[in-house]
Amino acid sequence: MRLFLLIVILTSLSLSVSSEEPIKIENFQELQEINDNLGSDYVIVDEINVPREHNFEPIGSCDYDYSANECTQDAFSGTLDGGNHTISGLEIQDNEEVGLFSGIGKSGIIQNLNLNSVNIEGNRSVGAVAGHNDGLIQNVNVSGVVNGEEWVGGVAGRQHGYTGLNEGNATVKKVSMDGDVTGASAVGGLVGRSLAANILQGSINGAVEGQKHVGGLVGSTKRGAEISNSASYGEVIGEEEVGGISGRDTSTIYNVTSESTVTGETSVGGIVGRQAGDINHAYSAGNIKGINRVGGAIGSKNARPDASNISSSSDVDGETKVGGIVGRMSGTLKSSYASGDVSGTSEIGGIAGNLAADDIVDANYTGNVSGETSVGGIVGSIQGHADYREAGVQDAKWQAEDPEYDAIGTINYRSSVKIENVEPGEYENSHISDFQEAIRSYVSQVIWRLF
Repeated sequence: MRLFLLIVILTSLSLSVSSEEPIKIENFQELQEINDNLGSDYVIVDEINVPREHNFEPIGSCDYDYSANECTQDAFSGTLDGGNHTISGLEIQDNEEVGLFSGIGKSGIIQNLNLNSVNIEGNRSVGAVAGHNDGLIQNVNVSGVVNGEEWVGGVAGRQHGYTGLNEGNATVKKVSMDGDVTGASAVGGLVGRSLAANILQGSINGAVEGQKHVGGLVGSTKRGAEISNSASYGEVIGEEEVGGISGRDTSTIYNVTSESTVTGETSVGGIVGRQAGDINHAYSAGNIKGINRVGGAIGSKNARPDASNISSSSDVDGETKVGGIVGRMSGTLKSSYASGDVSGTSEIGGIAGNLAADDIVDANYTGNVSGETSVGGIVGSIQGHADYREAGVQDAKWQAEDPEYDAIGTINYRSSVKIENVEPGEYENSHISDFQEAIRSYVSQVIWRLF
């Protein structure tokens, strides 16, 4: 009996310390065979060239169940370690959940991989690495072209978290895209749509083009997403809610920079097209062009979130509600600095085109504003309200070569508007003017860019 127990104990110890070796992948046929076992661990041990005009079948599948917040079909739940090798010439044409992986489950990990010269086409949830991601994609670099209709991203078409901000939970980290991404709705250089999920240390160098919710990094975010330590370089083109970092945003954004030129029609911004989340430490340098609600950093800003330490050297051109930092805003804007020229027709301001409610505090504008009506060195027009929610500007200065305009163009409901310590002249808090270089330097130190 004692001998039997000893054998059982030794066997248990042996099992506890042993681990299976990952399955080695040497060619594209073996890569395709991951479909036969979606829960195993794999490692790529050589460079992989996919034959020309070979339509690769996406690995796994994902029929997303929104009530359970997970893929109901066979999503990939193992680990693929690329060993820093490259898969070249990946071509995929499919309908939904299109990518190297159709769906990555909550426990799935894709890491240390390069995808070179991809050509990915689909309709909904389209990305080079994954059509849908619930897991972790890290240390992955992509080059090529991704094209779809809805939820289209250079790395992942859509990602969905399930417990809020948690690194490793529906996250892309240290990822880059060098190429073009096109679609219609929710189109981003890295991720098309990100819900309660994260984009950390990511970059895009290329063109992102769509119609609605178009962003240099992500088309749209929702519910507890985070974007940080990331950058956008290239061009972003859309129509409604278009931004150098994010098109429509309800996430937390900090330590980001965009040098992309941004062109759209309504709610167009160097960082965010339409903001409904917090932004802290953001810098925009690319030129911005739109029609209505156009800003060097933010096109349209909602009331609840805060924005602070925002800087823009972008030239901004539009028609109505055009500002060096934000086109149309409510909520609080703290510590902002703009230095590009701002031009338009009506409601044109060095910092904000239109201030509907709440406050601008600690702002500086250096440049030239031009327009026809409601033009100001700091704010084009302040709306105010007759019965509720005061609006105001505090501790602000502007400096222009031709100071033709006052600080504020027009004020409505003057009794509910407060203006304190606002005057032309050189800004005394010089640390704000140094912010542009500081944020650019910081992001360049932490950003992961291969290309």
